[in-house]
Order: sequence, then structure tokens, then C-alpha cells
Amino acid sequence: MTRKLEKEFKDWFDGKGHFVAQPFQEMLASNVALIGKVDPKRVVSKKEKTVQVDDGKSMDEKWASLLAESTGVEASESAVPGKGKRRAKK
Repeated sequence: MTRKLEKEFKDWFDGKGHFVAQPFQEMLASNVALIGKVDPKRVVSKKEKTVQVDDGKSMDEKWASLLAESTGVEASESAVPGKGKRRAKK
């Protein structure tokens, strides 16, 4: 039996290019029944994949935080209008 899976290559690597095993294992366990049976804790249902968190931040704050996190530079006052200086989470 042949099974075709489509997943973006970037989903298995972090920002520095290091392989991250968990998403790869979850993809295999969720799509190949035999692997899912042997490793049921890695099976992810479609509902579990879409998680939304409302942390009370505005969209501007979220974008500034994401930008700061991805560049390693702290968010500036100009990145978020009306907000003070913030540091990126590490």
C-alpha cells in the first residue's frame, strides 16, 4: 500500500535549521495507522492541531512580539504605537 503525505519541510525544523522530531513523529503517527497504534500519544486529531489563544494582546502587539522573537531584537516603541518598550521572550 502506498500513502502520500504532504507536509511543508519547514514544519520539522526550528528557526536555526535544527530538526525537531516531535512534529515529524506526530505527522507519522497521525497518518500511518500502524505507527499510531504503536505510539498513540503522538496521534494528533485535526481538532487538536488548531489551538487559538486569546492573551488579551492587540494584533499590533502580537506582530511586534513575533517580529522581535524572530529577529532576536527587542521590540521598539515604534513597533507598537502607544506602548512602552518591551523585550522579546526567550
